[in-house]
Amino acid sequence: MIMHKILSAFFLFGVCLSLSAQQGVDVRIVENHNQIDCNNAQYCVDVQLKNTNNGATLLGNSSIRFNYNAEAILFNGKSGNVNKGTFSSVNFDENSTCGNIHPYDKQSFDGLIPGDFLISLLLFNAFSQDDCSAILTKDWISASTVCFDVVDSSKDPNIQIRGTQNGPSNDSAGTNFNQSSNDPQKKMENGSFAGLNKSFDEVCKSTNNTTLTSLGSDWAIVSVQPVPVKENLMLQLNSNTSDEVVVQIFDLSGKLMTEQKTKVQSGLNQISMDVNQLAAGAYLISISKNQEMLAQKFIKE
Repeated sequence: MIMHKILSAFFLFGVCLSLSAQQGVDVRIVENHNQIDCNNAQYCVDVQLKNTNNGATLLGNSSIRFNYNAEAILFNGKSGNVNKGTFSSVNFDENSTCGNIHPYDKQSFDGLIPGDFLISLLLFNAFSQDDCSAILTKDWISASTVCFDVVDSSKDPNIQIRGTQNGPSNDSAGTNFNQSSNDPQKKMENGSFAGLNKSFDEVCKSTNNTTLTSLGSDWAIVSVQPVPVKENLMLQLNSNTSDEVVVQIFDLSGKLMTEQKTKVQSGLNQISMDVNQLAAGAYLISISKNQEMLAQKFIKE
């Protein structure tokens, strides 16, 4: 079966595709705000690709390598055996389809060395790109989502793509993109690479520049349920005093979505928030009392 795939790939590489040489690919890494977990110290990013030329491109056997500050964030694992962090492919994997064809094999990754990460994308079946929608275009397409355990939330993660920039790839240990064959002489040019430098604390700050926390001096968020939520969000709040609190919900850009004032008593309190009108995605719920604010993230289904 494996030999059949290989022979099929070599045949189709030679017959079906006629891609011009030296096409460019840009890479960037951006925060994935839907998966970043500010309470459990998980820092998640998307690795994204974009074609720098006109038209569509079928991405061949390729590698993406990046470095990061292991004193700030940490991943430890290799293709299915992960001790710290998580990895998931988004496109260019065995679930991608072009018609009835699955062109890509399962992505492999290696993050065993602190500060170094390698993602491999393998094309095992080629075909006419005219019939294919799972291709690389001039729009950014996510290839993978990587979540790190946070080591020091105040430090710069300093995620930087490693490889030859703006030219043919000559360093096999860095990022490089092939055409739809594995001929080293037909590698695509690497485009410009963008890094990521915002600390975990910066990403998780609310609009009031308050780092997310569920514990105050004399009060605490006990739970936010259900997760994810469809209609009514139930907040359990434990307070040592009787006070008026302001409950607000923000989207991750800092826009205020809804607000209500309520009184809490000493002991365990339950506060219900109607979130039925919110679009699906990640939000922050904040509770203000006197000069103190507590905040927690939740997901709207």
